Amino acid sequence: MSVESDIRSLKIQVERLQRKRPKRMSAVLTPYPISNYISGNDLSGNVLHYMFCATGKISKGLIRISELSKGAILEITIKSDLGDESKSYHMKKSTLIIEPDLEVYSSNRLIVNITSNDIEEKITEVWTSFLWTPSVKEADIRNFLITELEELNA
Repeated sequence: MSVESDIRSLKIQVERLQRKRPKRMSAVLTPYPISNYISGNDLSGNVLHYMFCATGKISKGLIRISELSKGAILEITIKSDLGDESKSYHMKKSTLIIEPDLEVYSSNRLIVNITSNDIEEKITEVWTSFLWTPSVKEADIRNFLITELEELNA
């Protein structure tokens, strides 16, 4: 056999393999937002309670409070039957972005607590927002043939 016939034979085999292999595409679901807003005369203390129904991870958080000259202490607690896990942050400005990277399990509870650094300064407004991503075993991952996706877009 010549080199050209070998190349022709390989091209034919590759074309056959490409036809036999179905083309698939996977989609990844975005994290779920957990958010809350409260306002009042003095909001020191618990400002958010949330219970998880599935395992996952809290990846990011954004907290915004009323302007305080001396800042505040933010504490995030995950409560479970096996014990608690807490992380504390010092808020020097009215907005704080955090990446707590906390694993959570079904029936765990998230509690967010904020306390002013100055007893005379009152927290009057609190916005909280977190991103929670369920674990892969909890996610609804669907595989589609590319032709099925094209039919959905038609």
